Amino acid sequence: MWDHNNTPRFGEPTFSLVTTMLVTVDTPLFGSKPPLYRPPRKVNNQINLIQKGTQDYISSCEMEARQLQEKFEAESRNVDLVEKEAHDFLENAKAALQETTVRSEEEVQMCAYKLLALIDSVSKYKEFTASKISQMKDVVSETAAAIAQVHNDSLASSIGTLPQSEV
Repeated sequence: MWDHNNTPRFGEPTFSLVTTMLVTVDTPLFGSKPPLYRPPRKVNNQINLIQKGTQDYISSCEMEARQLQEKFEAESRNVDLVEKEAHDFLENAKAALQETTVRSEEEVQMCAYKLLALIDSVSKYKEFTASKISQMKDVVSETAAAIAQVHNDSLASSIGTLPQSEV
């Protein structure tokens, strides 16, 4: 009638000695006060096992909850550290960027100054070269005029010294 777990099989009546005792205790034949009911030792053992299993399960759940909480707190500290490191890295990167920007602007200004000085120098050299070329043209023109004059004078004197018969 009962299986190895001490429970009734499906479809069979569930009358037992315990239910029979309960029914008879409630009857008026035994007087107004029913005697104390004491469950069988097997049931007490099962209750104790269930209570112990429940306590063990509760203890393991509490231990797991503590471990999860400690793990969460450790991860939270790690996240805080990573956030602080990221913040510090960002601040350092901003400072480095600012310093690099200032240095770059100074280099650009220095290069622009050098470029303007070079352009000015090239412009002055161009003016100097143009002036020298003009002076050279004037000297060449004067020299060419002097040579032409000497040539003409030389021709004129050679024509004047030629014998009349040759003329």
